Amino acid sequence: DYAGKGYGKYYIQVGSFDDKLNAYQFSKKLQAKTKYKIRVELKNKHYLVVVGPLKSAVEVRALGMKFRPTVRVKTVVVKKAKHGKKGSVVETVY
Repeated sequence: DYAGKGYGKYYIQVGSFDDKLNAYQFSKKLQAKTKYKIRVELKNKHYLVVVGPLKSAVEVRALGMKFRPTVRVKTVVVKKAKHGKKGSVVETVY
């Protein structure tokens, strides 16, 4: 489970790559711009770059807007579910 004690269950997917190296290079670039944890996840043969956990939807929106010039694509906000359940897309920040 992604959510730890004291953290929320919100995450921002800021990128999706076919190439693992590109995903990790992008994650390093973003990590230099934020205190939040950036991770790369393999899902359905794509490497997703994800930021979080974040505590609230307000925090998510603010960070999504901060990344907007860097990401240049829609930022997808995901709320992770408990073990064994699917997360759900909460909103898309343009």
